[in-house]
Amino acid sequence: MKAAKELCFDRKLTYDVLSELFSKRPDEALLTKLNTEGLLAFLGEFCKCDEATSKLKLAVERLLSDKDRIKGLCQQFEEIFLIPGSNAYVPPVASAFMGPDMKNGFYGGLSEELTATYGAFGARFINDREDVFVFHPDHVASLFSFMSFLIGKEQHYLERGASDLLNDVVFREKSFFERFIRSWINDYLNEMHTKAAPEFYRLVAAFTQNYISSECRF
Repeated sequence: MKAAKELCFDRKLTYDVLSELFSKRPDEALLTKLNTEGLLAFLGEFCKCDEATSKLKLAVERLLSDKDRIKGLCQQFEEIFLIPGSNAYVPPVASAFMGPDMKNGFYGGLSEELTATYGAFGARFINDREDVFVFHPDHVASLFSFMSFLIGKEQHYLERGASDLLNDVVFREKSFFERFIRSWINDYLNEMHTKAAPEFYRLVAAFTQNYISSECRF
């Protein structure tokens, strides 16, 4: 039981970090958080990508030593994630990469299906301090955040010893991962790695691919 709880903690933390990396500008606050003693080393060991996370740590340290570099990276964040006309833009949404068969959900569209899925667990897109998600339903950060949300429920049911509820949420978690993440994420990350000029985001893509591979094995 202890091992299962620890695994939940580790997976939830990783998804939380990934959600932030794909959703927030890499300002000093985010970079300082990444530079927390032992965080990237732990993620590298857990995700079996020590080389990528070691390089990412060095990149973070270099950025924190020069605020002009941070400003430049924030501009590049916009070009990669926010500006469709940019040569570096890689749309961070599942609908840009999933085939038409995958996009047609039971409500007639990917966003509708995801909104219904989030709503079934009480996760809503609203503009207040209680937000669980603040992006379009199929934004990569939303999908990672919802995985963290489901793993949190898994932790809760483990602690309560509620085996029926635990089995149900694990089944839903696996189904969500297979349909809404595994089905398209490698194509997105490969394109991001090709187009992104900053080493920082190429390393983020490499780290994410390693983690998704470990999730597939799990």
